[in-house]
Amino acid sequence: MTPHLTWKKGNFSDKYILMADGTQRGSLKRGAWSRNTAGILEGRKYTFKRKGVFHQHTIIYDQETNEEVGNIDFNSWRSRATLTLPTGETYHWKYLNFRQSSWSLADDNDTFVTYRASFFSNTGDITGNTSNEVLLLTGLYIARHYFESAAVVVVITFFILTTGQ
Repeated sequence: MTPHLTWKKGNFSDKYILMADGTQRGSLKRGAWSRNTAGILEGRKYTFKRKGVFHQHTIIYDQETNEEVGNIDFNSWRSRATLTLPTGETYHWKYLNFRQSSWSLADDNDTFVTYRASFFSNTGDITGNTSNEVLLLTGLYIARHYFESAAVVVVITFFILTTGQ
């Protein structure tokens, strides 16, 4: 199955809604005041638990079995990430364009998921050649991680520039 999902997010919302054919199929939502994010797609529920400060990584758990189903290592200096599944399969996340409105999660065996975001709205789409819920959610989770990191840098820079420090 080749999925085609669309996603949308409110301007000040922490929740992404994933849709297929006009029907909600899942969501990705960070908990309030939490380092955890809950993801659901096609009835499968996952928890993304962020760990670390200087070397950030995230462990993905299946909510029903509490089994680890993936591990994300972030390379913040290069805006890249690696997803490793318990089977040893490795997927690489990267931006595909300068505007950072398109990104992909792919392995070396032609399994891929491509994500696009609208430049003027909080919407986008997800296409790929896999229906693996962990892969489909992870690419959006990683992008959200980098969007939030960039926002923090902007706020800190603005604060420094406006306070004259």
